[in-house]
Amino acid sequence: MAQSPIYNQDGSFAITEIRSQDNKDRWLISLNLQKGTFTEIEHQHDEAWIGGPGIPSYSFDSGTLGFLSDNQTIYFQSEATGYSHLYTYNLKSKKKLQITRGNWEVRDVVLSKDKKTFYLTTNTTHPGNRNYYKLPSSGGVLEPILIKDGAHEAILSPDE
Repeated sequence: MAQSPIYNQDGSFAITEIRSQDNKDRWLISLNLQKGTFTEIEHQHDEAWIGGPGIPSYSFDSGTLGFLSDNQTIYFQSEATGYSHLYTYNLKSKKKLQITRGNWEVRDVVLSKDKKTFYLTTNTTHPGNRNYYKLPSSGGVLEPILIKDGAHEAILSPDE
């Protein structure tokens, strides 16, 4: 099953995710629309199940996937480490960067309008907590917004 393609702002790049019917494999690919070809960015295999926060599941929902402001770097979530974390990948340089890391998961991702900042819901402090952070899209240190115990639900306002 393939998700609908996502295009960058000028239409020069397109990306999509493909999942196997048995939910044991997931591919992230870039599409070359002029040549009708594709290139694998990432492949994950798990004998149990590929899924988790930010990763499309059997219900045909979409996961975390989009373009940053340079129109050639994508962001996505992957469970390559065993936890769902945020990554970037530059389609020209083919450089992949893990943006978040640790024994916790990114539960939700919102990219700012200028595409330079992520707002993240995580469970960094405890598996039952939902914490809220700000993070530069290039990576760096998580800036805490809501980190006290509890399952915080934060929604970024239209004017941020």
